[in-house]
Amino acid sequence: MHRDALKRLWLFSELADTEIDQIRALARVQRYPARQTIVSQGDESGDLFLVLDGRLRASSCNANGDEVVLSIMGPGDVFGEMALLDGAPRSATVSTLDACQLLVIEAGSFHALLRQMPTLAGSLMKVMARRIRDLSARTQDVALLDVESHLAKVLLALANRFGDHSRAGQTAITLKLSQQELASMVGATRELVNKRLRAWAQRGIVELVSGSLVIKQQQALEAMVGEDLDDDEGRGGGEEGRP
Repeated sequence: MHRDALKRLWLFSELADTEIDQIRALARVQRYPARQTIVSQGDESGDLFLVLDGRLRASSCNANGDEVVLSIMGPGDVFGEMALLDGAPRSATVSTLDACQLLVIEAGSFHALLRQMPTLAGSLMKVMARRIRDLSARTQDVALLDVESHLAKVLLALANRFGDHSRAGQTAITLKLSQQELASMVGATRELVNKRLRAWAQRGIVELVSGSLVIKQQQALEAMVGEDLDDDEGRGGGEEGRP
């Protein structure tokens, strides 16, 4: 992989060329088809993954098999750092949503890099700080937002990061998420999310087309949330996301 391509990844953006060359010697590029599991919750592996291309979802299940989608990841994101750092089993399952290309660095090799590169260690600390912020924000949303407000916030965050803005005044979310996956991000049932989306479609706020979703009245969704938004709902949580 070319040096410039590695430096475009935020985790490595502040490293010197000689340090980038060390990473090039250790990292490998892996390609995965859509809907394939990369790591599973409970796995003992500790490798670090950086997303070069494609989108993935991270999810977690409880003992009863109930699943929550923790985040959606795209190019530049990192996952696997928690198991890398503490040696504990994976806290989340990460699967591809479409065809993906990932940069993989084995745990032992990355630990050696951290000892040699203080700048890299500092960047990884930022990952963990963002993880804590994401968890705090997610807990607050579940506790304080009703389903309508939380769903609106999730859609706006996904549109902000994965939206196609080519249609004037409208944003198509370029992610193939099922309503069950969307519901698990909101912390609601699929039936309740389906009912809310259909109601919004009737009011012309969104449009449901062949499994995709188009936001036609962004201001209407923003009014439901009533606060400034970033894209935190689209990433973060578990072992995934970027700072």
